[in-house]
This record gives sequence, C-alpha cells and structure tokens, in this order.
Amino acid sequence: METTISTLVENYVSALAQRSVETIDSLLHPEFKVIVNKSVPHQLSAFLSKTNYLDMIRSGKAGGDDYQIEDLSLHVMGPTAMAQYTLRGRQTIMHVFLQLIQEGEDWRIVSNMPYVTACAHA
Repeated sequence: METTISTLVENYVSALAQRSVETIDSLLHPEFKVIVNKSVPHQLSAFLSKTNYLDMIRSGKAGGDDYQIEDLSLHVMGPTAMAQYTLRGRQTIMHVFLQLIQEGEDWRIVSNMPYVTACAHA
C-alpha cells in the first residue's frame, strides 16, 4: 500500500515538473483542492479548484521546476492517507501535505496543502 502511494507521489511530482496536465489530472480526485497558506504575514489563504490548478500548470504559473522530494513520510489509515514531504526546486522550497483517498484499487489525491518557505520570485 505504501509503495503504491509513494509511487503516486513520485509520479505527481514528476508530472508537475514536466507540466504534464493530462498525467496530473489522472492522479487527482474530481473534488481536488489546493489550499495555499500564505508565507507572508497578514495574507489570507487561497483555495484553488482542480480546474484552476490545472489551468495554472497549463499556463506556466505552476510547476515546471526541477524538483527533488526530500523526507517523504506516509501515514495510511484504511482508505485514507497523508503524504508529507519537502519539495526542493531551483525556484522554490515548499513543505507539502497531500491527502489521498482510495477508491476501489486506485488512490487519488484529494488535496494539496503546500507551505512555501523559499521562492526566487518573492
């Protein structure tokens, strides 16, 4: 089970680096959301739908960096799981929390809650 989830995370990060919208779309649950907690004080969090997130990747506003996964930790309880890891790229460093659910034999990402700690564009 953990191997399957670990592979899904690796495929997700690879597809994000390549901006492969089709692959990412196949890994995300239809109700997927991104919850961006602002790293700057006094800014509100942002909530992105699956459609908005895929549009950002398609337009080059997200993804496309050469990412390395560090410190991957998985917590699985029945048909639910959480993956926590650091994603280190040339442009950003973020701590990522993915929530996943199992439907049948397949696992899908339900939410992505990254916390950006370093950004070349900030």
